[in-house]
Amino acid sequence: MRIGIDARMIDWAGVGRYTQNLLKLLREIDGKNEYILFCDQKSEHLVPTAPNYDKRVVEQPVLSPLYQFSWGRELRRADLDVFHSPHFVWPYITPCPSVVTIHDLIPLISPEVMPSRLARIYYRWMNERATSRAKRVIAVSKSTKQNLVRLLGVSETKIKVIQEAVDERYKVVRDRNLLRAIKGKYDIKQRFILNVGNPKPHKNWSRLIKAFFKLMLKSRRNYQLVLVGPKYSEHSEIDYLIRRSGLEKRVTFTGIIGEEDLLLLYNAAEVFVFPSLYEGFGLPPLEAMACGTPVICSNTSSLSEVVGNAALMIDPYNVSEIAEAMGKVLTDNSLREKLRERGLARVNKFSWKKTAEATLKIYREVGK
Repeated sequence: MRIGIDARMIDWAGVGRYTQNLLKLLREIDGKNEYILFCDQKSEHLVPTAPNYDKRVVEQPVLSPLYQFSWGRELRRADLDVFHSPHFVWPYITPCPSVVTIHDLIPLISPEVMPSRLARIYYRWMNERATSRAKRVIAVSKSTKQNLVRLLGVSETKIKVIQEAVDERYKVVRDRNLLRAIKGKYDIKQRFILNVGNPKPHKNWSRLIKAFFKLMLKSRRNYQLVLVGPKYSEHSEIDYLIRRSGLEKRVTFTGIIGEEDLLLLYNAAEVFVFPSLYEGFGLPPLEAMACGTPVICSNTSSLSEVVGNAALMIDPYNVSEIAEAMGKVLTDNSLREKLRERGLARVNKFSWKKTAEATLKIYREVGK
């Protein structure tokens, strides 16, 4: 078969990590089928190479509504048996049987994450088109599958749940010099609590900061809260909370960082806290577990099916509960060790090889 995969978002967060790992493992398990990988020039180097991988550079905006016309022509010229879009961006014309992966429906659940009403309308329309025209829909969790059925009316029989996994680079680091160096690089002077996210409302940074303030009021020890992700804008709610609580020297924002630094921060953290309100899958808790770090995690959306019993689960809307959980993990060594052991075991239940094998099976079914 000639299988086309849209890899133009390979340098994006979330979708990009999914695409990179899927292509790496398909290369390992399938040397028979031919793959046409559509990418753009700036991220072409991230697309894996293989004898049966043919890269096609496509220099057009990914999200442009106008480009969806010419995108269909690109696919027709490629003479594909199957086309897979790892995201909801869908061409107006699909000249072959197609597969789409839906990671989440956050803008339909939390509309405030979108910049405008027009953007929300476009997002819904693109997801409806993709899921209605694709022959099979891959959902990365049972939670996402349920939302596809509930919010977009997709038939359950059309959806296959294929979970993601942790990149192999995330592992326990025992070199104390490296861990001390990463703390120095980001001016972390105390034992610290880590979160990986962004300032969008569903990531729940505001309640996490409030919970951290409660913890600092009750605790006799000094801690830092380290937030990895894009910095908040000035005069935002987060900025106001930090200044009002006097936490300017206790809350550290790293900005967007590289994978190597993230690996070391996971390892250096005392606890990883993930109070997200909604996740399509939620890789950061698993990444932290792979690094041997105890995890506190929301009991919402897909997260309970991802972390199982390997994390301390909390209600992300309850600030006091978040604060209490952080205090408990920071001071109870037996609990920390139990969460650490369970986390390392939990990570082994997920595998990118399994993801690739299940996806290849979908290609074979669709391309018959």
